[in-house]
Amino acid sequence: MLFDKYTDSIDNHVQIKIKHLKNQANERANIGLELMNLLDDPNATDIIDEIHRQAEEKLYNDLASHSDTYTSGPEIIFISLVLIAMMYYDGNFYDHVRCVYASLYEEFSSQKIEGRIRSILSKFRTENDIKSNSRIINTVLTNAIVPNAFLPSFFDFIYDIYKLNLEYSISDDKEELYEDFKFIFDSLRSNMLLDDDDIQINVTKKSYKLIKSTKQLIINSNDTNNVIELSMKVAEIIDKRVWGNEFIVKNPYL
Repeated sequence: MLFDKYTDSIDNHVQIKIKHLKNQANERANIGLELMNLLDDPNATDIIDEIHRQAEEKLYNDLASHSDTYTSGPEIIFISLVLIAMMYYDGNFYDHVRCVYASLYEEFSSQKIEGRIRSILSKFRTENDIKSNSRIINTVLTNAIVPNAFLPSFFDFIYDIYKLNLEYSISDDKEELYEDFKFIFDSLRSNMLLDDDDIQINVTKKSYKLIKSTKQLIINSNDTNNVIELSMKVAEIIDKRVWGNEFIVKNPYL
């Protein structure tokens, strides 16, 4: 068979989490943080493979049916595409899609596959995506929050906030730390433009490369929570490394 199942290594609780991600995607909630948390699992590599396997199989069945309607249950495809953006997007998206869905591209033309992917992504566009008239791909990029290729610059950005605003110290109280970052991002929002991939911070007198989709999350106060939560994760990693605390990051995204 084209798609061999290898779910034996995936615990039932992980399958439950994948089901929860599908529900979140169906509700048009940003799934980036929950997907990152899922990758904290010791079997993260197997989980990634399983999500892509299910998505590729769904796409295969959809394309083979020659139907113009959406495949039933397209949520797993959307989750897989967000994961591809999160792990591999570097300014190019579809080259990485072709690598992950290699078997699919052996069976169907890239035009047919990518046309169907764009149709599925359009189904998951939020009101903000539609109002901003953003590219279809922006739907997966905003859910990825900060694609892995752009994490080094994001770490630099958070490190300077940690150094200058938080003075090398973060609160053990999650709510207090959240409020610290909320105040910082609220201050940044008024001076932020979407015209390019750079963000300039007056207090640090530096520019940082953040892609437009990440900046869009910061600018839209209803979406800033996702960036704040990721910032807290990054700040905790930085804090442990600065103070020499033993800490191993096993999450393949981070």
